[in-house]
Amino acid sequence: MGNGKYQIVPTFGVRRKLPGVSGGSFAALLMRYAVDYAGSKKRDGISTLEMAPMVNWVFPRQWFVTAFPSTDLQINFQDHGAVFLPFDLMSGKIISNKAVFSLEVGFPMYHSEDICPSSTLRMNSKRKPASVSFIDSGGRGDSAHWVF
Repeated sequence: MGNGKYQIVPTFGVRRKLPGVSGGSFAALLMRYAVDYAGSKKRDGISTLEMAPMVNWVFPRQWFVTAFPSTDLQINFQDHGAVFLPFDLMSGKIISNKAVFSLEVGFPMYHSEDICPSSTLRMNSKRKPASVSFIDSGGRGDSAHWVF
């Protein structure tokens, strides 16, 4: 399942409320930098900047839309700065203080020649204690994940 390398992923995020738009709306930037620090020398190194420039709009009756909710925007420095820029949009409904349901759709808008992109469909549900389920057919190959 792995790529034969140990990696560390420092993460930075900043968020600003947008009360002029609607209660609960916000803009945020999430950045992660994946870099390898040990592992098989036979495998390619890891040096990837992943970003999510999120904008979240909350509508009446607890519906919401989020642009770029996942860190799928990527620059691979190990691969001569190869870039992957997807269209990524999530829409959902806050059911209660303990439950949220959403659907995320993404597809490639731009990618460097070295990247083999594919589309993404994720279905998320959250409840306390926090649990998430999703189906991912993203840019790193087809996979199915269930996280509880």
